[in-house]
Amino acid sequence: MYADRKNYPLEKVTVNVSMEKKNESTLFIRNITLEGNLTEESRARLLEIANRCPVHTTLTHPINITTELQ
Repeated sequence: MYADRKNYPLEKVTVNVSMEKKNESTLFIRNITLEGNLTEESRARLLEIANRCPVHTTLTHPINITTELQ
């Protein structure tokens, strides 16, 4: 994990996600709780990293789904 490689004193991460449908769009609200003696700089960097995770990247770009029957 990024925090381990950077030796951040991160003790625990909790993520809660809720979803709201608004007209034709979907809004995901992500709340991240970081526990540990972290500086504001390291907290900001961890938020940047969270916004680059594969799930976040996939959900914030257009998605095409192809379904094939076997």
